[in-house]
Amino acid sequence: MRQLLLFSVSVLLLALLAGCGTTVDSAKSDFCDDLSAFSQSLVGLRDLHAGSTREDLQNAFGQADEAWQALKDSASKLEDVQLDAVEEAFGNLKDSVRDIPDDATLTEALTNVKDAVVTMLSEIVQITTTTCKSQN
Repeated sequence: MRQLLLFSVSVLLLALLAGCGTTVDSAKSDFCDDLSAFSQSLVGLRDLHAGSTREDLQNAFGQADEAWQALKDSASKLEDVQLDAVEEAFGNLKDSVRDIPDDATLTEALTNVKDAVVTMLSEIVQITTTTCKSQN
């Protein structure tokens, strides 16, 4: 009877440990999906042009902000992900969008926005290479 109990407990522990791996894999997959979505939202910002409107800029930034929030949430479920450089660059992007003077042309405004976007995309490539390479 005791051996059966020990065997049952061992099987249960193995099942729980196997489930932990799946949870980490799922969290990593979610993170990589969110990283891709954030990257795509940044491409939308990068692709704004002189014919775009301030409303286009605000909408594209809103999409990037939503994607950023989702990315931060999924990153919080992983231990080995560092978003510090991206977070700093996104803060710079927020400042750039917020601080656009009313009399600035969209072309002037986009210069600073695109600089911040390029920095973030560069960081995302590094994160994708190190964290998501096995997910692709």
